[in-house]
Amino acid sequence: MIRLLTVLALSFALIGSAAAQQEVPCDGVIATIRKSQIIEGGTPQGFMEAAKEHEAWYRANGVTTNKIVIMPVMKRDRDTGVLASVPDQFLSFHVNPPQDAGLPRGDAAWEAYVAKYRTNSKILDDAIVCLPKDLLQ
Repeated sequence: MIRLLTVLALSFALIGSAAAQQEVPCDGVIATIRKSQIIEGGTPQGFMEAAKEHEAWYRANGVTTNKIVIMPVMKRDRDTGVLASVPDQFLSFHVNPPQDAGLPRGDAAWEAYVAKYRTNSKILDDAIVCLPKDLLQ
């Protein structure tokens, strides 16, 4: 009996801890930012198509409050000050990504855009950030 109570107490503690982690201290809009690199055999066009299909998947599943924006990475030469694009790197901003676990992740359309991302790119880094509200106005 004591063992059962201990297991239940630990379970409730873990559930409470997981619920507390879901509370996001953001007074703006959550965004996932990824830095991706085009891989050998991949193309920037293929990467952009994957992003369009990614957003279309959300629209097909009734999600209209998010936005995926792709931007080329730029680099300034420290010696000359000249700004140039890095042709094989992109930043993606997934603004207001849905947190709904009820979406049909893993369906055929999901697998298709994920495969297109993987055929064309690899993620170098990612972060979840809180964008200020006034940035989007």
